[in-house]
Amino acid sequence: REERDEFYRLCAAAEDSITLSYPQTDETRDNVPAFYLQEIQRAMPGVTLHDYPRVPFAPPIEECISQADLRLCNAMGSPREDPLQVHFLTKAVRDEMAWRPEQPFTPQDLRDVLQCEFKHFASKRLAIRPSREMARWHRLRRLPRNTRLMQQPTPEAAKHALETALEAELDTLYGEAPAWELSMMRSGGRRLIAEWVKREFMARELWPKEADTLKAELPFGAPGIRNTMPGDVPLEGTIAASSRMGPYAVTHLYESQAPQKGSNFGGPLAELDTLYYGLHLLARHGQGAGTAVEVESMSGERTLLLMPRLPEAPMASRQQAGLHVVDLATAGEGALAQKAFFDEVKRRLKRAVSALRQSGVQPMPGGHCTFCDFGELCRRSQGFSEETSPFGEDERDFEAD
Repeated sequence: REERDEFYRLCAAAEDSITLSYPQTDETRDNVPAFYLQEIQRAMPGVTLHDYPRVPFAPPIEECISQADLRLCNAMGSPREDPLQVHFLTKAVRDEMAWRPEQPFTPQDLRDVLQCEFKHFASKRLAIRPSREMARWHRLRRLPRNTRLMQQPTPEAAKHALETALEAELDTLYGEAPAWELSMMRSGGRRLIAEWVKREFMARELWPKEADTLKAELPFGAPGIRNTMPGDVPLEGTIAASSRMGPYAVTHLYESQAPQKGSNFGGPLAELDTLYYGLHLLARHGQGAGTAVEVESMSGERTLLLMPRLPEAPMASRQQAGLHVVDLATAGEGALAQKAFFDEVKRRLKRAVSALRQSGVQPMPGGHCTFCDFGELCRRSQGFSEETSPFGEDERDFEAD
């Protein structure tokens, strides 16, 4: 409301003319003009609309005044050079960066390298940590796990524990975040907490667990949780919690996003999620028994992944409350369906392990480029590509001119 009032005062202060402008794109997305810009055009026919192109990056060469503009103009008009390949210059460096034969993998490592080899290399092997504002918000994802939400006895106790943890998290940010952002994070965090608590206790009623089986913060290799995957691939790391739900061995996870539906190979989950959640299912898989992964997210959903969906223990969804049940055994029936799913997991696991052990560093552009912090280093991302123009026709028009 204060921003709207201030905007009204600024507009009313103009004596002759007023110019309103907005960027067509920013770092992460294309922008949509606010509705009031169209309202102004409707109410005032004298409005003039200017659409300034994103290129050229410099004035025409005859209008260049600064040497920087002149150099840029000459560079844009020169013959195109192919981008340099991303690879290690010496075998010694490659061997130093290689994954050690005895070193175990985490499910996150395997998922990340399957998404983009360069992104994983920069973040994990080189340990580059860009300072990004959105990273502060992602830290809130840890609140339910840090407070062991699944073990809180009542909604009131759960809410109190989460809000205390939220304030402690904000205290650590006072030196690096402005007051307005801390206020937004507090407001957003409380909204997340209300949703987490609501879904947690609704899920307990809808998908009841055996109380005496609930255990928190378990490492791979603990009783009932394998730490060796097919092909003798060693795993390390911890899971938020484990429990039993009738015939199902359940793994509890907390993620930023809910599991994504499949589109590439027609399976129930997207490629990366097939590997990531498939590894957690394999870690608890037992002969003739069911396994499940219950995923709480920051996107308003809690998903129960079943392998397979057993008729003796029907699990219902509650879509309006954000509680979803997904049957992963969709390719056939019984053991054949489980085999089809786990075969996909094994294929993706083999590819990921091979990329890590061979020190793969190739950039793999995709939708993740929109939130990747390393695009300016790899030079192949959708925003910083040296192979294809992010501006499409604009660049060709500029070159033709």
